[in-house]
Amino acid sequence: QSYSRSRSRSRSRRAAGGPIPEDFRDILHDFRRATTDPRPSRHLDPEGAAAAQDGAGGMGSEGGDSGGDSSGEDVYLEEDVDDDFKLPEEMTFAEVVHLSEPRWKGEVSWGLMSMVMISEVLGTGLLGVPLAFIHLGWVASIVAVTSIFVFSTVTGMQLFYIKRYIPEVKSYPALFQNLLGFRWYIYGAFCVYLLLYLYCVADIFVMIESWRELFPGMSKVAAFLVSVLLCWSLMQTRSMQNLGYLSILGAVTIIVPVTLTTIQISKSTGTEGFPRGDTSLWPKSFAAGVMGLTAIFFSFSGHAIFFELIHELRDPSDFPKALLTSQLAIFAVLITLPSIVYHIAGDASWIISPLTLSLPPGVLRNIVAAFVLVHLAVTMTIHATVFSRAVQTAAEPMVKLLLRRMRRKLRSWRRPQPIDVSAPALWSAELSPTRSGSKNALDFDDGGHLTIHAADAAEQPVTAKPARHRRRDIKGLPRVAPPTAWTLRAVMWWAVWSALELFTAGALALR
Repeated sequence: QSYSRSRSRSRSRRAAGGPIPEDFRDILHDFRRATTDPRPSRHLDPEGAAAAQDGAGGMGSEGGDSGGDSSGEDVYLEEDVDDDFKLPEEMTFAEVVHLSEPRWKGEVSWGLMSMVMISEVLGTGLLGVPLAFIHLGWVASIVAVTSIFVFSTVTGMQLFYIKRYIPEVKSYPALFQNLLGFRWYIYGAFCVYLLLYLYCVADIFVMIESWRELFPGMSKVAAFLVSVLLCWSLMQTRSMQNLGYLSILGAVTIIVPVTLTTIQISKSTGTEGFPRGDTSLWPKSFAAGVMGLTAIFFSFSGHAIFFELIHELRDPSDFPKALLTSQLAIFAVLITLPSIVYHIAGDASWIISPLTLSLPPGVLRNIVAAFVLVHLAVTMTIHATVFSRAVQTAAEPMVKLLLRRMRRKLRSWRRPQPIDVSAPALWSAELSPTRSGSKNALDFDDGGHLTIHAADAAEQPVTAKPARHRRRDIKGLPRVAPPTAWTLRAVMWWAVWSALELFTAGALALR
């Protein structure tokens, strides 16, 4: 409803034809209107922008659609580095990010996407559910797992309906901004991306400890470097299509070790050093119940990237299939394996979290640790890819503009100073614009720039860019490469951002 009211206010203000108000709230509202442009690819495609300017001129939908693909898919073109480009003063940070953000069409099938969701959700949370059963007892555990399964499935479908109602929303922060404004965009970005960043920190921390368990003589720094290098190498797959194939490996490498651990627990229970405990129907205490519930909640955590996953689908309408398939598979695993462990061992004190550490030292424990290590690398890659892509979209345009400004300052001494044409007596012109190469005083070149030939300085033409411009006609803005682009520049920028994210998360995990 808030979205509908904002669109109505936008249409009323546009129909009034008045000047853009200077109030901060209205400026943000005008930007929210810009994010609903049905031709977003025109912001990034210079040829499409030129066609829209020449053919439509802002009038009529037929000519306006001739310059690009109305589906929203954008063919990535390497931007021409123009050191003379200056950002229009009236553009805000949010507008620059919106105009520069990558656009691509999803390629992932719903079956492969279900594997991504299974691998992302069935992470280390599964290893803590058997201990949650010990804290909660039979009735509370089954009710909790079933209730959270229903709750997460229904809310996942609600997110799908929101995405279908507002197709341009690709993340939680974008949804907050679309409905509530830029301040809430900052709040949503802080909550979601801080969560993903902490996921990455936790994954690297567990990977460091797993390496040291496999190789007791390895130092923390060496384990940190190996973990970061492994995850960075996997992140260079970039696209979610490639991550989907990795997710198959991720799902296998979490189900297999838990199954092997369950089989070994069934063999060890009742032997010396591994006594069997008792089972109960209800939680032993309030504190134990809270601990068990938090572990089960954590095992279903995957909603943080659902918007990004919907956008990656070849057909976004297939998301309910991927959601139901993955949720049913996760529910079956979270009910079956922990129930078997609880039935066999009860509340034995040697059952701990993560479950794999309940195994006695030996070859099997090392094999299980290796499986878990591979799974952590895959889930870490999924989380880090979504996080790094968000950081790249927001920061890379500003970094590129800053680099251009630095190059412009370093090379400014080589450029001639423009002459002063503030006094009309210094120059004269004939108002007969022709194409470039004519002898008239007023020329327009092929790029649409105006050249005025001064009477007193015929050898020094003054070049001025058109004073009026529209958002979709702005050329020279830096573009962020989509994950489907494999140019050298796109690969190098992604390598830099992914390395920066992994090393900062790893440094925090070391501390």
